[in-house]
Order: sequence, then C-alpha cells, then structure tokens
Amino acid sequence: MILTCGYMTINSKTINSKEKKFSFSGQICVDGVETFLVYKQSIDSSIRYYPYGKREFKYEEVVEEYGDKLDALVEALVLEKSNTIKSDKKYLANLRKQDRQKNKVK
Repeated sequence: MILTCGYMTINSKTINSKEKKFSFSGQICVDGVETFLVYKQSIDSSIRYYPYGKREFKYEEVVEEYGDKLDALVEALVLEKSNTIKSDKKYLANLRKQDRQKNKVK
C-alpha cells in the first residue's frame, strides 16, 4: 500500500522554516487511486480526513495499517509534494529565462 499526494493546495508561507508548520487541503491516493481528502485549516489544528464514498473500505485499511502514525505520514507527504512543486517552479522559471535569452540573440 503506497500513499501519495494527489491534487493539493498548500499554504507555504512557513514551509522553509525550521519548524515546518503549514496548512493544506487535498487528496491522498492509495496505490494511485484517490481515496480520501485531508484538510488542515490552520497551523495548530489537527488534520481532518474525509474518505470518498466508494473507497471507504480502503481508507479503513489505511487507518488500520498506519494508526497513530497517519498524521505524521500525511504531513511528510505534503512537505515532499511542496518541495517537488518548488523545484519544478524553479526549473520552469529557468527554462523561460533561457528561452528569453535565446530569443534576444536571434
């Protein structure tokens, strides 16, 4: 059972701080299929889970397997997703910069 992040909205104002506190909402996928939604409204609030109707059995399996570690695992997944998005943005900005410089030379 592999957990990954699907579509996510991440408030990354404090993502680079040492404490790694942030808020988010979005999908968690189990084996590539969207299984449940996660929502953390503020930095100090707990994570709320909303399983999809047809996938509730899979959500229950996830809770049984990970138990109390699920919150930490979800936060680690969101942090990893945020870092991936950040590096992709830098790569895209670099490609655009190279393209502008290439067009100036012509």
